[in-house]
Amino acid sequence: MKTAGGIFIFLGIVLLIMAKVELGNRDGNELDAMIEERRTAEEKEKNAKRGIRLALIAIGLLLTGVLLFKL
Repeated sequence: MKTAGGIFIFLGIVLLIMAKVELGNRDGNELDAMIEERRTAEEKEKNAKRGIRLALIAIGLLLTGVLLFKL
C-alpha cells in the first residue's frame, strides 16, 4: 500500500503544479505578466475554473495517498 500511496502523493503534487500554472501569474515574473496581459477575461475565467478543479482533484489525491501510505 505504501507504493500506491506514494504514487497518489506524487500525482497530487503534479496536479497542484498544473493548477498553479492554470491560475496564471502568481510569482511576479515579467514575462509571465506580459503573457497574462494578452489573455482575454473569458480565457482567464476559463483557466481559473480549470485550475480550481485541478486543485480540488490534487487535494483528494494527496489525502488518498496519505491514507494509503499509513496503511
